[in-house]
Amino acid sequence: MTQTKEGERAFIQAPMIGAGCFLSGIPGTGLNINDFLQQQIAAMVSVLNMAPREYKFTYKLCIFNTEEFNNDIIAAYQKIADEDKRFELGLNK
Repeated sequence: MTQTKEGERAFIQAPMIGAGCFLSGIPGTGLNINDFLQQQIAAMVSVLNMAPREYKFTYKLCIFNTEEFNNDIIAAYQKIADEDKRFELGLNK
């Protein structure tokens, strides 16, 4: 953020962290996948809340296959996108 010039906006695009192969390793560990994913949502909200308002950025989270997640997880990310215009959600792309 400190490298952007006045009037510029940083664009950060990232895939859903913890998806795919990583999630397939959780069963059998005693961990609940949805609890893990809820912690990721809480972390995203925390990062957005802590980012100084003078930082001009857009963070786009890409969830390539929504069928890998329950509807509550997708809805929670959509709620963040609806409430914070610095956050975008790319689904099934």
